[in-house]
Formats: sequence, structure tokens, C-alpha cells
Amino acid sequence: MAVALLLFALAVAAVACGTATTTYPSSSLTTAAAAVATFVNSSTSSTLLPAPGSSILLTPTDAAVPPGKLLEVTTCASTPGEAEYFLLDTHSRRGYRDMASSCPTPGYSIMIFDDTGHRAMDGVTLEVYPDPSSGEKSASYSQIVHDDQLAGKRKLLDPTPELLAKLDKQAILGMAAHFREERERKLADLPYPARGFAEGTEGLSLLWIIPGQDWTSVRLEYQSPSTIGRPAVTVITYDLTADTKAAPLFSVPLEKSVPLTEEGSDILRFRDGDTGIQIQAAAGASRDLALKLLVVGGPGSK
Repeated sequence: MAVALLLFALAVAAVACGTATTTYPSSSLTTAAAAVATFVNSSTSSTLLPAPGSSILLTPTDAAVPPGKLLEVTTCASTPGEAEYFLLDTHSRRGYRDMASSCPTPGYSIMIFDDTGHRAMDGVTLEVYPDPSSGEKSASYSQIVHDDQLAGKRKLLDPTPELLAKLDKQAILGMAAHFREERERKLADLPYPARGFAEGTEGLSLLWIIPGQDWTSVRLEYQSPSTIGRPAVTVITYDLTADTKAAPLFSVPLEKSVPLTEEGSDILRFRDGDTGIQIQAAAGASRDLALKLLVVGGPGSK
């Protein structure tokens, strides 16, 4: 039954819309297994992708991956700018999933999983969510590869050190740090002046750097001593020459701006040259904090 299901799954992966099937004699498992190996090996050079909407189950592919090989699956994107990538060590039952999206922010949501559970990194904030405490439920390798219906390009890979590092659950902390460093460099090189606070201003420290689409805006989240790990103050800078749709929100300078108070917090918007600045803080605090903003990214930040 696993061989027959596997052959059907691979046929669906190879035929664009999954409308055609291939059948093999079931009398000889050896012959069928050889056909599977031939099919998988020949598919590594194929450039055909199944159409969005067709699907395969990953679980039955385990038997088709030779020992010492990793399985890579890149899915068809049903939405422009989105993609999903799997790297599976089917024999050790470890996996890596990378979900890329260009909007609302460029970045990756990453998951590393095995039979003990999974660890994930949020693609927006770069927070790493660890395995749950002992006794709590966590999706494992079997659940993840069974629940995800995929259609995409198949490929067998040799297990290089770089690829194997992606399967190490501890490595996800290093990935998060790497992406953070990339964002810090991008913040410094922006073509417009991004506002924020000097470290320690009113006890604030930078928590997250969150780019807008194509970095035409950037959101800086600051934590306070009483909100460690969660934002207390948010500052967003918009490049109004690139993001013209945002321009109507920023029509007055700081001295003429009026905060909007909602549910215990202020939102204050004002214009400075070709940039729009929005600061959100506790009610009554936004204007005083706005006076302490500095250029922390782009021209004038170095």
C-alpha cells in the first residue's frame, strides 16, 4: 500500500495538475521500489512544477529517499511573493521549513522539527519560540509532514555541513541573530532618515526592527524595564517619496500635531521633510517622547 501511494504521489508531483496517474504491477515490490528510485532520481533534473492547487503527501516519500540523502521540496506559490521550502532528513526524521513572504514584511518564518516537537522563528519580529514545556503538546515531524499538503519541485541533495546545520534546532537562534544583524545593516543604509531613540532614553531599549514592504518604511519597537520582551513604544518612519499613499496621514509638523488617544495609548503623526513619523506610546507620553527622537538609520545616523 505505501509503495502504491508513493507512486501515485510522485506521479502527481511530476504531472502539473495531478490529473494523470501512473500504475505499476503490484506483484513485485522489488520492481516497484526500483521504479520509485528511478523516478525520483530522474525527477531531480526536472523543471516542471505542479500547478498551484494540486497536492502530494510528504509522508510516503520517506521510502523513496536513499540513505545518506536529504529531500528538498520547494512548493508552488499560490500567492505572488510567497513560497514554502522544506528540507527533510527522512531517515533521522528531522526537518526544516522556511516560509518566505514579501508582504507585509520581507523575511522568513522558520521551523525546525523532529520527533520531539518543533521550534519556530517568527518572520516579522525574529522571536524564537522554543519547544513547549514537558507534557505540553507540540507538532512533531510526523504531524508536520502529514498535515502539510505540498505540490512542488523535487530534489535529492547530499548532506553538506551547511544543510545539516539547518536541521539543528539550536541553530535557529543563530539564524535569528543573523537576520537581526542584516536588518541593523539595512537600517543604517536606508536612503531616508529613520527616527528612533538613543539606547537608554527613558529606560527604553531597542527590541525589534521590522521593515515595511521594500523598506519604504521601518518600524522600531522599544521595550521598557516593565515590558521586557514586549514593546512599550513604537516608532514608524515612512519614506513619503516612495510611499505616496501614506503621505495624507502626515500633513503637519510636530508642533501642530495632535495625538489620537485610544485604549490607553497615544498615536501621534507628524511630517518632517520627506518623511512621516508615527509614534505610539502610553497615553500622555507620546509628545514628550517625540521631542527625544533622533536619526538612528539612513542619512545622518552615522
